[in-house]
Amino acid sequence: GRLGKNQKSQKEILVNKARIYADRAIAINPVHVNAHLALTISLGLQSEISSSPSEKVKNAKLIYTEGKTLLRLDSNLAVAYFVLGKWHLELGQLNWMERAACDLFFGGLPEDVSMEQALSYMELASRLEPNTILFLYNEALIHQQLDNDKKAMELLRYALTLVNREPDDDIRKEKCRVLLRELED
Repeated sequence: GRLGKNQKSQKEILVNKARIYADRAIAINPVHVNAHLALTISLGLQSEISSSPSEKVKNAKLIYTEGKTLLRLDSNLAVAYFVLGKWHLELGQLNWMERAACDLFFGGLPEDVSMEQALSYMELASRLEPNTILFLYNEALIHQQLDNDKKAMELLRYALTLVNREPDDDIRKEKCRVLLRELED
């Protein structure tokens, strides 16, 4: 049979379950770093699959809050700096109309969004975990946005020399290769 418009995808069902479990874990132990990290990841995935601008903005605000919570719980948690860097990177790419819509309809964004802030957070993540391909790729993206292609290419070339440590590192290395080719042209 045909799938109705209101039927949720398998991914959406799993992401929503992850969010519920993360919320429960935080309710049980509000200072557990991994519970807050699980919530942050589930919020990011919900935003990724959502077609609702209001849900995306609501999740963006929650992701920002959770990123700050993670740092309060563990100031040496590289992934917390990554989350905040990625947050600034994503929202920093909004055009003026999208920003105005956020201000008008959703009460704005939690703080001044900038590529400089994105870079500052991402550099801290990379400093704490210098051989994480995900961090290096995103740091390179930020340098590209800031018209520092030389530094972006340096980071990408370094990322490509690293041994894979995470299941998605092959995919991340392919993204590094694509961006490197784009920058070299």
